[in-house]
Amino acid sequence: MEVITLVVGGYGVNCYIGVNGEDCIVVDPGDDWTRISRVIRDRSLNLCGVLITHGHFDHIGGLAEQGFPDNIPVYAHQKESESMMDPYKNLSVTIGKHISVSATDYISHGYEFTLGQMEITAIEIYGHTANSVCYYFKEDGLIFTGDTLFAGAIGRTDLLGASIYDLTGEIKEKLFILDDDVRVLPGHGQGTTIGIEKKTNPYLSA
Repeated sequence: MEVITLVVGGYGVNCYIGVNGEDCIVVDPGDDWTRISRVIRDRSLNLCGVLITHGHFDHIGGLAEQGFPDNIPVYAHQKESESMMDPYKNLSVTIGKHISVSATDYISHGYEFTLGQMEITAIEIYGHTANSVCYYFKEDGLIFTGDTLFAGAIGRTDLLGASIYDLTGEIKEKLFILDDDVRVLPGHGQGTTIGIEKKTNPYLSA
């Protein structure tokens, strides 16, 4: 799978477009749907679905923009979808906006589904939010981790529903069991691998 990375919004969110043949998926369209959709259109791709890692405004803002198609499935955990609909829970009120969007399809830990020719496994991680979801593409050897695991860091744990103890424990239990060469594509910053984070991440090396 080819992965196109677009850094969108004022908080520098990595929006990913995963491409397999003529099909594609979008992960965390945080802002600038016009730009995202232009890439899809210019490549003549078939958008099969949108994957939301968690409900914070900087990862969902593109869903609220004019032009986002209403016939595209949007996948998220049900609890995160509830946050997506609440401007206070998704924190958009902190930037003077009232973003309210929702998922069409609910997923939870271990859920396996196929979009186009892409096989996806949902891995639920507590700690940054109560029900963040990472999307694992086993055949491609990569995982989209949202704001749970970064290169050399982990997600914030000072927000509603967050816990550093849960987050570090969940990463070790559910992500560090993956092969060391699995590529980690986080919600912000540069990519990494599971093996590198096992060895060098200061929050997780103990």
